[in-house]
Amino acid sequence: MSGVEIVQVFAYVAVALFLVGVARRAVKHARAQLALRWELYPVPHEVGKEHGGSYFEELNWWEKPRRINPFGQLKIMVPEILLLVALWEHRRKLWLVSFPFHAGIYLTILFLLLLLVGGIAQAAGAPVTADSNAAALHYFTIVVGAVGLVSTAVGALGLLAMRLTDPGLRLYAVPADYFNLGFILTMAVIALISWLAVDQSFTEARAYAQGLVSFEQPADTSPLIVTQSLLLSLFLIYLPFTHMTHFVLKFFTYHFVRWDDTPNLRGGAYERIIAEYLQRPVAWSAPHIQQGKSWAEVATSMPEVEE
Repeated sequence: MSGVEIVQVFAYVAVALFLVGVARRAVKHARAQLALRWELYPVPHEVGKEHGGSYFEELNWWEKPRRINPFGQLKIMVPEILLLVALWEHRRKLWLVSFPFHAGIYLTILFLLLLLVGGIAQAAGAPVTADSNAAALHYFTIVVGAVGLVSTAVGALGLLAMRLTDPGLRLYAVPADYFNLGFILTMAVIALISWLAVDQSFTEARAYAQGLVSFEQPADTSPLIVTQSLLLSLFLIYLPFTHMTHFVLKFFTYHFVRWDDTPNLRGGAYERIIAEYLQRPVAWSAPHIQQGKSWAEVATSMPEVEE
C-alpha cells in the first residue's frame, strides 16, 4: 500500500470518527438535565406575540391549544448562523474578523462538497472540465474554493491578532483557542499555496476526490494535495473533542433554553422530570441551606440559620 493510499484510508476513518464524535456530542446535550429558562419574550415561534408577551398571559391559557410557527425560529436562526447578527449588533469590531472566518468556513465546506460532486461525476464517466458539459460546476468550484480559503485565512489571522492584542479577549483566551485558530490557518494557507502553485483549477483536488469515491489511487497526486488531506483528516478527528462543536450546542441552547416555553402541566413530562430533580440531595451548603436534605425539603421549609 502506497503512502497516498494510506492517507486515503485515513480519510475514511477520520470521517467516520467525526460523525460518531459529533453524534455523541448531540446525544449528550439532548440527554442533559433540564436547563433554567431565560424567560425572554417574545419567543420567535409564538403566533401573534411577535412584538412581546407570551401565551401565558392569556386567560385560562392551559385550556387553549398552543399555536407554534416553526418559520418564526428560522427567521432568527438563519441570519444568526450565516451573518452573525448578534455579534454585529453588540461587538462590531470582533464581527469584522469573525464574519470572514465563519463565512470562509461555510464556503470551504461547500467547496469540499463541490469537489466530492465533481469526483463522483468523473468516476461515473462525466469529466468536469472547462470545455465539458459540467463547465459551470468547474468554474463554480474554483470561485467558491478560492473565496472560501482566502476568507478563512484572513478571518483566522484576524481572530488570532485580536485575541493577542485585545485585553478583554486575551483575558478569557486559553491555549486551545490559539491552537485551534492556528490549525485552521495552517490548513487554509497550505491549501492556498497548493491552489496558486500547482492546482489553480482544482483539477488535482477533484481527481483526488474521485479516487476517494471510487476507492482508487489517483494517477498523479501532488504532495501538497496529500498534505491537505492528511491535515483535514486530523482536524476532523480532533474537532468533536473541542468547543468548536458549538455548532451542535447552539441548537440546544436556542431551542431548549432560550426559546423553551413548554408548560409544566400536571401529568406532563416536565412534571415528572422536575419531581425527580427535587428528590436529589443538595450538594452545596450556605448559611440557609444544609446538606443532607433534598431540594424538595429545601424548597418547602423555612431557612435555618445557626445562632
